[in-house]
Amino acid sequence: MSGNINNNLKIVHWKNGRYIIINPETGEIMDDANGYGYKDEIKASKVLWWKFKGGKDKVESDKLEYKKWLSEDNNQEMIDKIILYMECYFKENITLDEILIDLKKEYNFKLPRKYKKFIFD
Repeated sequence: MSGNINNNLKIVHWKNGRYIIINPETGEIMDDANGYGYKDEIKASKVLWWKFKGGKDKVESDKLEYKKWLSEDNNQEMIDKIILYMECYFKENITLDEILIDLKKEYNFKLPRKYKKFIFD
């Protein structure tokens, strides 16, 4: 889908209270969830971003950057520490953000915000 970003598409209310994605210039239905429509506008907007506004390409690009970043310095070691912390303290409801604060204090380690979603992949 690279290079196929379409900023003109719109989400419209469809039959039975569902939503679809259309091209308002042509009236063409671009995505209708296989004929069912999306249950709510939020789901439809996620699909619009993912399929038509470069969302999938952005996530794939971020994932490649993350893999490169892991190979630098001692980043993989720090990610392993994060996972170990999560396993050791999961019953105490410690959050990832709390672990990152501890690691920043102890090791001066800062995880780029956009990489948080890839830690447990």
